[in-house]
Amino acid sequence: MPEGDSVIQAAQALRPRLAGRRLSSVRTRGERLVEDLCGDVVASVATQGKHLLLDTEGGYGLRVHLGMKGKWHRYSPGKPWKRPRWQASLVLETEADVLVCFAAKEVEVARHPARWFVALERVGPDLLLPVDPDALVARARATSPARQLLDVLLDQWIAAGLGNVFKSEVLFLCGWDPRAPLGEVSDADLRALFAEGARLIRANAPAPPRVTRGEVAGERPRRPGEARYHVYGRGGLPCFRCETPIERALLGDPPRSTYWCPTCQERG
Repeated sequence: MPEGDSVIQAAQALRPRLAGRRLSSVRTRGERLVEDLCGDVVASVATQGKHLLLDTEGGYGLRVHLGMKGKWHRYSPGKPWKRPRWQASLVLETEADVLVCFAAKEVEVARHPARWFVALERVGPDLLLPVDPDALVARARATSPARQLLDVLLDQWIAAGLGNVFKSEVLFLCGWDPRAPLGEVSDADLRALFAEGARLIRANAPAPPRVTRGEVAGERPRRPGEARYHVYGRGGLPCFRCETPIERALLGDPPRSTYWCPTCQERG
């Protein structure tokens, strides 16, 4: 599951090449020409959770969800591509650039405004933006109290932006066992979990690589060459805080790689 900061970085790279520019050609999978967008001018490039949104002056909106494998490439007109054309989910051409999104999970075109996109009706408040913590708690409480905490953090209807990496890192930084049931977590602790998730997304939004270590007050700064994460991707290796081996398991619904320290994450 992609993190919200990846989508933000894509928007930051695309914005100067698209905002205010006229689209000479727009094609989706199978080289299908989207005639309504050809000749239109891009008014804005924005994000909502893990969705990248383009609005045009002609009143259309374009939504892209990268999923696990989606990636944007930029080419000069007439230059060869690094990947085969059949893998292209979306091709946006301007006078100066050919912007290709390969292997996107979803691409949708709709009339303005963006809230008309069906997928966005399932997206909760964006953690990149100021949000009402009590609203996030209320959304979480509307789901089953037996739900595991790891699934609550990944539920984009509750709060948009957290992916699999940040899930494990947030739970470590807040000391919670990922399998803890929602019903055992207080409102104050839920607010703290979402606040930590928002902090990580905002701290990593400006540019890659993604880093979660050395960012907390009192924590030893990360040394050059050291792992960028506390627990994610470190199964079997010693915890940086207590040296207990990091656990890894496929947990949640659906099952996803989850990492945690059994000593530092005893809550729940």
